[in-house]
Amino acid sequence: MKKRLTILGMILLMFLFSTSLGFGKSVGQTIVAWFYDIKVNVDGRALTFSSSPFIYNDRTYVPVEDIADSLGFDRKWNDKTKTMTLTSSNSGVTLSTLKYDLDRKNKEINDLKYQLQLKELELSMYREGTSSSDNLSSSSALDRVEEILEEDYDRYHDDDVDMEFEYRLTQSSDGDIRVRMDVDFYRSSKNWKDRDRADFREFILEICEEIEKQFNKNITVYIYDKESARVATYEYDKDRNKIVDYTEH
Repeated sequence: MKKRLTILGMILLMFLFSTSLGFGKSVGQTIVAWFYDIKVNVDGRALTFSSSPFIYNDRTYVPVEDIADSLGFDRKWNDKTKTMTLTSSNSGVTLSTLKYDLDRKNKEINDLKYQLQLKELELSMYREGTSSSDNLSSSSALDRVEEILEEDYDRYHDDDVDMEFEYRLTQSSDGDIRVRMDVDFYRSSKNWKDRDRADFREFILEICEEIEKQFNKNITVYIYDKESARVATYEYDKDRNKIVDYTEH
């Protein structure tokens, strides 16, 4: 709420302007000011004032002491010269001090960077060692499974067809297994076209289940004919324990 200055208020303001805010010799001045519920926030914090702020000639007047205190300034009043001196609390910090602090911070940062480089080097060496060990282990496991497949699944036979297979297993970067099955016929041959399709997919499922015993990974099976043309592709999902997608030519 605003209220116009009373006569007593005018007298007090005349005293304020003639003493506290005097420039050179004291000068009395009559003013008309408006008081509102004026609020001032500094860094989100509301200030409290030792006397009420007011507006005069479209300018807001607040006690300089309260502003100085809120900003962390030291203040000193010289009544003889009517001078308010504000001094930053950081004024004692010299350029050399700031440079020293900056150099110290830079050294700390460089030390941390060096420590980080050492850790990254250790991690890289650990990964290389682990990767080499894993690769050897994985390669041996792939060889063992290939031997099992060559022994137990080297041939598919039903009433109309008889097929022989050779196997080659690889492992992708994400760990999934890829199986290449090479057959002794052409894609267009009667031997392939006359197979029992459902029964042959059961044969592929058995192969995938055998591989999963060792790796517990998703599996993709590719079949190629004598000309290395792709005959079929089967996608096996380990979580669902089934062939979820396939393409047969």
